[in-house]
Amino acid sequence: EEPKGTHPDKKTDQLLPGTESILIQSGENVDEPTRVAPEARLTVLISKGVYEYTQKANQKAALMMLTDLCIPYNIVDGMDPSQREIRNAFFEISGVRGNYPQIFSGKCFLGGYDWLHNSKIEDLVQFARK
Repeated sequence: EEPKGTHPDKKTDQLLPGTESILIQSGENVDEPTRVAPEARLTVLISKGVYEYTQKANQKAALMMLTDLCIPYNIVDGMDPSQREIRNAFFEISGVRGNYPQIFSGKCFLGGYDWLHNSKIEDLVQFARK
């Protein structure tokens, strides 16, 4: 299935306005920002308020996988009122609301946890390179 939005190979994978300074978070504790990642090529839309077990586990696993592969990423927290406009822009791109995580490259929706989990590592490491 082809991702919605502009495909990252078309060199138009600029970030949505406002995502340049979102804090990257890594490892198991998604509540503590570790650094700003302006070099990130991926943005992960999560919700710190999600309580449904599968979504919460998928969010955690996706962030851990990206961290383990040394792929820089930015996080947009769908529950953060200050990030509502960015969240809604990502919802518009993906066509999916209230399902987390959602993974984007620029303005291209790549997929959710299943996409990440089923991707080949060789395909994912392209996001670690500039």
